[in-house]
Amino acid sequence: MQSHLKSKTCVFTIVAPNYFGQALTLQASLESHFIDFKVVIVCEEGFKTDVFDNDRIIYSYELGIENYAGKAFQFNILEHCTNIKPTCFKYFSSHDSYDFIYYIDPDVFFYRTPESINSLFGDATVLLTPHTMTPILDDSKPSDLEFLRTGIFNLGFIGVRPSKSADRFLDWWSSRCLEFGFNDTSSGLFVDQKWMDLSIVYFGNVGFTQNPALNVAYWNLHERCMTYFGGEYFVNSEPLIFFHFSGLDALNPQALSKHQSRFIIKNDTSLYSMVTQYSKILIENSIYNVNQVPYCKFSNGVPITDIARRFFWQMSKKQSFLNPFDANAEFYDLALKKSLIAIKKSESQSISSLSDMSQFSRKILIINLIFKIALKVLGPNKYFMLIRFLKQRFSITSVYYEY
Repeated sequence: MQSHLKSKTCVFTIVAPNYFGQALTLQASLESHFIDFKVVIVCEEGFKTDVFDNDRIIYSYELGIENYAGKAFQFNILEHCTNIKPTCFKYFSSHDSYDFIYYIDPDVFFYRTPESINSLFGDATVLLTPHTMTPILDDSKPSDLEFLRTGIFNLGFIGVRPSKSADRFLDWWSSRCLEFGFNDTSSGLFVDQKWMDLSIVYFGNVGFTQNPALNVAYWNLHERCMTYFGGEYFVNSEPLIFFHFSGLDALNPQALSKHQSRFIIKNDTSLYSMVTQYSKILIENSIYNVNQVPYCKFSNGVPITDIARRFFWQMSKKQSFLNPFDANAEFYDLALKKSLIAIKKSESQSISSLSDMSQFSRKILIINLIFKIALKVLGPNKYFMLIRFLKQRFSITSVYYEY
């Protein structure tokens, strides 16, 4: 078996310019470990930044994705940042002789060297971490149902040991992501992540680790005890390797994450110290964020709606469009004709998760009232059939978006 003592290890992350602060904070956690750290920036061609050293940067349009403009258009920015992940692995595998390559979400912080993970692969060439290793039996968020919707494994971390078997896995994963990598859990899709539920069966080289020191986050703190001793953080008595600060508001660290309701961090805990330390660094680095989110507008400045993206995805199977971002091109006129473009800014919000729905609470109350009236008018059986019909009608797998 290959020795891991002098292995060449690469860590990369993927960010849009509005997430530079998180990437810089991740970089700060890696600096003392002298790891080859790369930042893939999702941006339009011509964008330049001096936030990172030039030798760390790869721009997303340089990855060699066929019909890159079309792929960038059909996905929103969250979907796009995640769906190029397997392509990035293929890029780094072909451009350098790395022994181990790790993708890490930008909102992760390392407390020990990533090289300590190399020995956990065993015979596998792909390494995953499950969201949780024990059942969640309370009524708080997240629950087991969340993991059934979004995936058993959390793709804020994935490791690959380059090989022919890893290439086969990456070819399959990248093809699925670039075609079906939508955030549409009602259709069984959740960006790049949900595919891993199948990978563990499809490919004998995909493994996972139950080491509690990896990918510690709000979704598994019910089973992991954080302590601090001798200048180090520990989890279940194991030295903490990295913590995933997913959904953290640095100005309200005690809430831990906008995606959970299980914990309010107490001031006198090791977890509180760790989260507040991270938040301080993140706030300092966030001054480098660029609030211009790429691929969110047509060339005339009109925001691109998610329904227009879905329509483009369906239509591009039948005909080709030169540049869907061009407001003077054929697709813009077609989408405008079908009322899929929101001219009013207030109508253009993109919803990336259920946590973002709170801004529409008043409208949701009105919609709920309409459904209550529908129940009384239709009766329970026809109402239930209506709900099932609407789920299918608006799923990505239906022909609804063809119009």
